[in-house]
Parts: sequence; structure tokens; C-alpha cells
Amino acid sequence: KGGVIVFPPDASPPPPPITWETLRARAIVRMTAFLKQRPETLHIQETFALSGYQKRGIDLIWRFREKDREAQSLSIRVIPTLDDKPGHVVILDGPSARKLPTAGLSATQAHWWFYHHAPEHMLYCLPVPALKRWMEHNADAISPVPLYVAGVAFPLHGRVIPVARLQKDIKRTRVMPL
Repeated sequence: KGGVIVFPPDASPPPPPITWETLRARAIVRMTAFLKQRPETLHIQETFALSGYQKRGIDLIWRFREKDREAQSLSIRVIPTLDDKPGHVVILDGPSARKLPTAGLSATQAHWWFYHHAPEHMLYCLPVPALKRWMEHNADAISPVPLYVAGVAFPLHGRVIPVARLQKDIKRTRVMPL
């Protein structure tokens, strides 16, 4: 009434809209749970409160041991779904990555880029240095498309890339069901 939203007495107000950072936080929690259940995992460190890691585009530090080898640590950048298209990852173009830096590839110094494709319950794991080299050599052949990402109030542009192509070209790419 008069520009004020009125709810029936027995109704609760609608939940606040989902933000990009909420989606990222959920994806990070999901990746943490996924890594914790792996037998080789020794420890997972979320870096929300560690500004030095966040500035370098690192969300998780995973400490693990494979078989009889020494313990290792890897840094991970977690990206929630940018597009619902199954079997694809989205890599934002330069201007869009500057608008949404927590989703950009170029700024991360992590070892791995974990793309959590929630609609199909999949995790695409890509080694960052190899993915950056691949993008330098192949991005111009893939046209950027407009994207309307959940939790983001402005349009973005990115390249929608089939994971099968990345698996063929980047041997260490992994696809895992969640």
C-alpha cells in the first residue's frame, strides 16, 4: 500500500536475493567437504580471513599425501557456475573479469581452478598455468558471449568452452561427479 510491501500476518518476508559472494561461499564450502572426504587429504584451509591469499586469488589450501609420497600442498581457486550449459566452463573476458575479479582467471595465482558446475553436480579441475597458456593460444578462436550470472547485477561476457576440448588439450584436467 502506498509503495510499501505488505505481507499477510502469517507470511514471512521473502529471502534476500542471492549474491555472487554467497554463491562463491557455498561453492567453497562444497569443495572443502569434497576434499575432506578424499582419503589422501591431511588438511584443508579456507582463506576467507587471510587477505594475502585472497589478494592472490586463492580460496583453499589443500594439504594431502598420495600413497608413500611426501605431503604436498596445492592452492585452489573456486568458481561457482557462471553458465548452466552442461559440459562447459566459462572464462570471463578481461573487462568482465575486472568487474567480477573473484571469477576471473587472469588474476589468480592458485595452482588449480575448480569450476563447480552445480546444475549437473560436477567439478571441473583445471591446472591454472596450463589453462592460462591454453587461453593465450586459443581464446581468439572462441567468441565471447553475453552472460547473465546468478547473483551478479550486471551483464558479463565470457568464453563458453567445452570441457571435453580442455581435457583433450590440457592433460591434467579432471572431471569429477559430486
